[in-house]
Amino acid sequence: MDMLFIASNPTNMSDASKQPTLYGMQISAGCRLATWAANISEVAVAWQEINLMQGEHKTPEFIRMTQGRHCIPALSHTLDDGTVLEMTESRAIARYLCSIGNGAVTTAFPKAPHLTAQIDELMDYDATCLYKRIGAVAYPRMGFSSTPPEEKDFEALRKSLSYIEARLSDTGFLVGGTLSVADLNLANTLSMLNMVSEIDVAQDFPVTNKWLAHLQTLGNYAEVVAPFEQFAASKRE
Repeated sequence: MDMLFIASNPTNMSDASKQPTLYGMQISAGCRLATWAANISEVAVAWQEINLMQGEHKTPEFIRMTQGRHCIPALSHTLDDGTVLEMTESRAIARYLCSIGNGAVTTAFPKAPHLTAQIDELMDYDATCLYKRIGAVAYPRMGFSSTPPEEKDFEALRKSLSYIEARLSDTGFLVGGTLSVADLNLANTLSMLNMVSEIDVAQDFPVTNKWLAHLQTLGNYAEVVAPFEQFAASKRE
């Protein structure tokens, strides 16, 4: 398990020993979300590849760190007072990294709790609905499921895209007229649309298409998504 550092002009952590460490696989959607959030927020993180196919998530230390879950992504961060934060769940990790970073990505609106509630709503929507819907179509094509998608799966995904289209404001963001972790989360999930040729996002969901195009210019998105796109391309051949 080789470790490398992802540098991004860190704002809050000058001591490399205090940098968070992310554990995962680069083709994983959750791992892409965490690393992209860190980069946009200028939080320098160390990256340690965990190869699931080789069982590296089943080592005693990794199982201990993830409290028996042995899942990716995982994060470990030693704080200034010596406290060690160890956590899983990509959406929670992304929120955390954005909250300790440069403020470029909003995670909450302290003076507008109704807007914070909308961020939470969309993060939960991704976890409970959107990711499952796009996974039902994309996963079989990536070899992660043996159940081929049916027309009802495409219709469900189109319904989610219509929902996102309606939620996007004139400012081009999902909540409060500013870039939030909800934008990163949903856009990252929708990166799997490259496995769904049946849906023409540019034609049928133009506002969403414009939003995705803008978000893909932020931070090191192209670098983060490249391993997944290479993997996806190999499955489409």
